Amino acid sequence: MHLRNLRRTPIPHWTKKSIKVLREKNETGDILILSTGELWCLKDSVYYHSAMINALEMDNFSFMGHLSQSAFSTAWAMAYRNNISFENFLLASIVAQEVSGRLSAYLSSGPLQGHMRSFIHRVAGAVVVTKIYGCEASVIANAIAIALSGPEFYMIPSSFSADTKVTSTSSATIEGINSGFLAMEGATGALDILEHPAGFVAMFSYLNFVPEFWRKIGSTWVMESISFKYYASCGYAQGPVNAALSLKKRYPRIELDEIEEIDVYTPLLSVVLENFSIPHYRSGLTQVNVNFSTKRSLALAILYGEPNGDFFWTSRIGNTL
Repeated sequence: MHLRNLRRTPIPHWTKKSIKVLREKNETGDILILSTGELWCLKDSVYYHSAMINALEMDNFSFMGHLSQSAFSTAWAMAYRNNISFENFLLASIVAQEVSGRLSAYLSSGPLQGHMRSFIHRVAGAVVVTKIYGCEASVIANAIAIALSGPEFYMIPSSFSADTKVTSTSSATIEGINSGFLAMEGATGALDILEHPAGFVAMFSYLNFVPEFWRKIGSTWVMESISFKYYASCGYAQGPVNAALSLKKRYPRIELDEIEEIDVYTPLLSVVLENFSIPHYRSGLTQVNVNFSTKRSLALAILYGEPNGDFFWTSRIGNTL
């Protein structure tokens, strides 16, 4: 990829598209939208914030999965609606990540990886709702069972550098919220949905046993393995982007015409994930396929500096996003 192509090509802005679609539905509500200051209804606010976290690569993640899209968006919406304290907002978010992370851990050896495990966000949504309303364990269990009754099955082409990566967590989170409210009304689900011979682990994991992740809640913590991204790019691009910014600080006047080649030494998984971006190289430059590509994120850092939300909101390319 030529650096000059990135400099001259406008990046279509996903955020504006989503805001336009949701505004045209004209469903106002009582949840504050962080990027606009508007008040939207519960499901639209959760849909939007979940997607924005994906779009700007703001999702904190662990070896068990990407967790914060649903944990934050649901906890924010429910806390704002119910005027609960910051401590309870934080607690609900942490609990959601502890539970959804454990579900994702079941699937670490399965066919679905990364954002393909979108159904973990069903669990997070259900847990936040039932936690904030102080539900009993039986209600929470049924909320999770209901949430997992119809899991999404995201495909590889749609889960990584295509625009659909952005919304891969949104609908699942909303269904999780619905499951929480259903359980609070007395609805029940299959409580053996994980370990049943035709259940979740059998369908989505290569393991021949059910690990005891759930029994260790309170003694081991998903949050201890949490990772945070410094830049609006894939976790596997953080190192190369940081290296580029360090070079840019050391040599502030880098002339592109003097660059013949850039060699990037990075973990093998970065190479694997870059291959997921290749089918979208010819789709133009989008917020998603720039963020998800190590090559493109590196080029962006060299050309413009730190990739962040501000960059994508007010384009430094000279075009309105």
